[in-house]
Amino acid sequence: MIREIVNDTARNQRLINEYRRMTQLGNEYERKQVYQIRCGHCQTMLTNRGMNAVLLSDRSVQLFSTDLLPNTLGFVQGDYSAASCTCRVRDTACLNCGNVVGYHVNVPCKVCLSQPNNGHYWMFRSADIKPYQIFAHCKEEIIITRTN
Repeated sequence: MIREIVNDTARNQRLINEYRRMTQLGNEYERKQVYQIRCGHCQTMLTNRGMNAVLLSDRSVQLFSTDLLPNTLGFVQGDYSAASCTCRVRDTACLNCGNVVGYHVNVPCKVCLSQPNNGHYWMFRSADIKPYQIFAHCKEEIIITRTN
């Protein structure tokens, strides 16, 4: 098991308080676990704001997502139509190694917008990343642990 301890006490306390609030009072999306997402090819950290997700047009497809553009991702070529709906998407790649790790939904289609969603449009393909679940412990530290 890989552990990374973050020792910024004030920041950690804010994270712990927000974690407690979300797990006790949050809606379905707020109660989901948060993940640190790393590139599966070179281990570059892509985001600390990852969440489990499913493809809205095919709920059997498991993904991870985030709500903000990670500064470790770049766009690959141009937009194209998604295979299972009419969303316009564009592949994203790790800036460190150049491997495609996911895509950005540039223009969501009406069908996908009509589905319950968390507002995340930066998607990561499970086969191309390594997720590490972030656990908030009620002390002075945040522990990040690899989940698989």
